[in-house]
Amino acid sequence: MESNNPWRKILTFGILIFALVRIALLCSRTQQAPTISPVNQSVNNALQMQQENLQRIRETQYAEAPKALYTPYQELRETEDIVLLQRGIQRLAQDSLFPFDINTSIRLTKETMFLTHPPMPIRFGFKSTDNTVTYVIEYEGEEKGNIWLKQHREAFKLSKKEASSERTDQLFYQFQQEGTSFNGYGVSTSDQGVTTLMIVESPKLSSAQLQTHFLTFALTNFVKVQKKETAHSVP
Repeated sequence: MESNNPWRKILTFGILIFALVRIALLCSRTQQAPTISPVNQSVNNALQMQQENLQRIRETQYAEAPKALYTPYQELRETEDIVLLQRGIQRLAQDSLFPFDINTSIRLTKETMFLTHPPMPIRFGFKSTDNTVTYVIEYEGEEKGNIWLKQHREAFKLSKKEASSERTDQLFYQFQQEGTSFNGYGVSTSDQGVTTLMIVESPKLSSAQLQTHFLTFALTNFVKVQKKETAHSVP
């Protein structure tokens, strides 16, 4: 009878063996698949958490960097470069140009303390060797520069405001920074829904003297260029 056919029994046995071998191979591959032990996973989690903490610390230091510019220049000068960089401040090794707009670059001299990651809405922030602090601030809206300063300067007092044009104001003011009195002078300009505020501040120079300082700086340190350029050292 067909049920007693020995070849059928051999074929059935062979198929069974083949099936068992395939199952064994699949199990072997599964066991060989890379796995992460609980210990390694804990280490990876700890490293990731450490990196996230360091990033938060850097962001906090960068946010506080503008306040650090009010530190006396001599004290910053005596601080190691690596410490300054960790605080978001770079000591320029030589005269350098930085793009201001498509047609203009701003020239900063050697030894200037420059913010590497200025928090918005600050575009530029730097402390010069004469102990003056300069900021270029740009924000959306046509809120007057003196209103912005009142919100961001302690004990702010506007002593005089002069309109140079319909959209441009000159500001003379005083404020406190961690108990130290500062004078300031600024120019606020609004155009097409954007306000640009450039200010210079000092604990020693008067607002009138800072006005002269500002005009001299603008005439000598804003450089016209033919095309937009990246920051580079001045030969």
